[in-house]
Amino acid sequence: MHGPLRDGQPPAPALATPARLRVLVVDDDPLVRDTLARMLPAARFDVRTASCAEDVAPGADLDVLVTDIVLAAEGGLALADRLQAARPGLAVVLVSGFAPELHTDPRVTGGAWVVVEKPFRARDLVAAVERALDTAR
Repeated sequence: MHGPLRDGQPPAPALATPARLRVLVVDDDPLVRDTLARMLPAARFDVRTASCAEDVAPGADLDVLVTDIVLAAEGGLALADRLQAARPGLAVVLVSGFAPELHTDPRVTGGAWVVVEKPFRARDLVAAVERALDTAR
């Protein structure tokens, strides 16, 4: 039994909890990485983090990649290319402090990738993730 009867009525059925989206945040600055991860509500997102692209397996089970563009060794663009090649429906959000070249990149202008420019608020990041998910579907 789920709970006591009220007014002779059975309790309302429990609502199904929607699956949380799997997000990987990649940034080589630990403070930025942790801040980005905390900006994504835990009720909706299952957030994992990595400090560099080399730590991310190509077959990682993800829905969304949030990555800084400038990373040591393999950069964020190369990481996004590599992961999308292995997982074509992957939503990509690129975090940039200043990258004017992205505004002419066909992956951005064509809508395949979403760019969020620093500084931004939590709601801006969540909106960017939602746009990227809409595009990836």
